[in-house]
Amino acid sequence: MVLEEIATTSGIYNIRARTKDGSRMDKYNCFISIRSSDISLNGKAIELIHKNQQLEISRLLSSGTPHVCYFDSVFDDGTFSFNIHCFAGERLDWGNVTVTVNKENIETLTKDINNIQFKVMEDDYFIIHSSFKRDKNTENDTMDNFAFSIIDDKKLIDVERLNVDEKLWYQAKRKPRTSRNAEPQSNYFLVKGKLEFAEHQTFISDYQKKQLETIMQKGGSYLDAWRKYTAERGNILLNNVRKIGKVYFTCGEEKTVSSESTGIILYLDKEQPELKFLENQIISIFSTKDLDPIFIRDSNCSWDDYLLKKREEIEAKFNAKKEARENNDAIEDEIFIEAEVERVSNKNIMLKNIKIRVNNFDTDSLDKFPKKGFFVLSTLGDEMQIQRQNDAWESIANGSCGIQHLGALLEADANIIQTQNQRGAVKLA
Repeated sequence: MVLEEIATTSGIYNIRARTKDGSRMDKYNCFISIRSSDISLNGKAIELIHKNQQLEISRLLSSGTPHVCYFDSVFDDGTFSFNIHCFAGERLDWGNVTVTVNKENIETLTKDINNIQFKVMEDDYFIIHSSFKRDKNTENDTMDNFAFSIIDDKKLIDVERLNVDEKLWYQAKRKPRTSRNAEPQSNYFLVKGKLEFAEHQTFISDYQKKQLETIMQKGGSYLDAWRKYTAERGNILLNNVRKIGKVYFTCGEEKTVSSESTGIILYLDKEQPELKFLENQIISIFSTKDLDPIFIRDSNCSWDDYLLKKREEIEAKFNAKKEARENNDAIEDEIFIEAEVERVSNKNIMLKNIKIRVNNFDTDSLDKFPKKGFFVLSTLGDEMQIQRQNDAWESIANGSCGIQHLGALLEADANIIQTQNQRGAVKLA
């Protein structure tokens, strides 16, 4: 325990006493108080074996010196001994304290938390080592920036405290120290607060994400406009595809397009001169037994709804195949066909650059090309571009891109965290 580790360097009084009512004193951390001539440990009156120590305790308490009483031994005669650990300055009340550390050290420090933090009655405390001096003109000492070290039973964890958006943020430095300050009561401070460690990059990402969400909720932000633009581009794409809708065909003969490519003529069920603009466009081809694409089935779904339903459909297909394999059931081939339109006449179109994929494997064979079916204008190319924009937006808004504060750079109202370089971090022993 950390109190035992610094017992010889933090200013110690060793006291032997007994309770006035003769009851047994359990071993725990507590505070000492004095009223008139009565000395108490958390409300239980005690009497000192060595009466001359009462004056020392009175001086200690009258000076307001922060302290913790740590029980040393309980004896058979009903007496007990405890150490009064004294600290510098005034006790610091910091509330919840999160210290970010590099990923190499997060597991070690999380496991060591019980060697760093200790209970005094129901409250959490820890000890820091610092040259910090409280500014008497500042009511809240936690708003003063300074560097300090958190003490555990084996090492010192150097920490830098920064103000971020009028909130405190604590960042551990890269290299721990194992030295101790041998001067009693010089610069050990008692801190009341709940301490926890967080992985540095994750903390930054979460912080950036929360502040950008707040900015976007207010409206008028760059990232909000980006997201709306991307969604609108997707909506325009779906509307253009729906204007063409489903075009039914009967597969005709194969034609040689070039020495390296074979094309196919599709005979349309009816004359559709408005399809002339399809020349050089990419179309997606389906058999008559295939389900309509989501944006055709649901003619009112927005781009965002389409993406959500598509993810759900992909997941459902995956689960259905998994169940079929587990039950040794036959699995129907999943066929994907796209082609480029070379030319269009009133009742037929000529295809080239036909791409057929069966169960995610490309094939040169045209055996899987449907005899009858329908086609729609392909969304795949534009969809991939919009998805890349979405992915870029997500990584920036979530603070997970290569430059974590890029979102803050794009937003005039965002706060940019200036942090130390985390590369080359030294792993704690």
